[in-house]
Amino acid sequence: MLPAIPPMATSSGGVGEPATSPAGGSAAHSGESAAHHASGGNAAGSSGSTLDFEQRCHAGATDECAHCVCRECAAEAEACELRDGCSAIAACVLQTGCAGTACFCGTADTLRCLSGAANGPCKEVILSAPGGRSPTLDNTSAGPAADAAVALGACTEPPSGVCAPKCS
Repeated sequence: MLPAIPPMATSSGGVGEPATSPAGGSAAHSGESAAHHASGGNAAGSSGSTLDFEQRCHAGATDECAHCVCRECAAEAEACELRDGCSAIAACVLQTGCAGTACFCGTADTLRCLSGAANGPCKEVILSAPGGRSPTLDNTSAGPAADAAVALGACTEPPSGVCAPKCS
């Protein structure tokens, strides 16, 4: 399961943006701390903080999953933090508890999903992200925010995700 990026601690007391995933991606880490991570706006680059991303990430992390993401998946987490739309997708995934492609596709099998029959609980959130689009057989991307979340999911999902043992 994909955790939300921990809120980024900033010098102004703000928080950064969490991330998660769409079709072909993954879900969010369940539990109160993950839900807490999903609350927050995009403060990346706006705070004047001198802390680097990993330091800010660790400062906002409240569980082992989040610390693992900060340590092992920092590039993916930072890319997702900087991508408009990731926080809304993360909040949806955390709220609904959906996992992987089910967040976008719902009960539609892959072929039906990629043919326009998606009915997942986060479909509208994914589509409303800047650049969001319905994936097709020719282009399975659901847009830049979804792509960033999929990359982060690859770092955290079983079986090969380095943080999967901490985030399950």
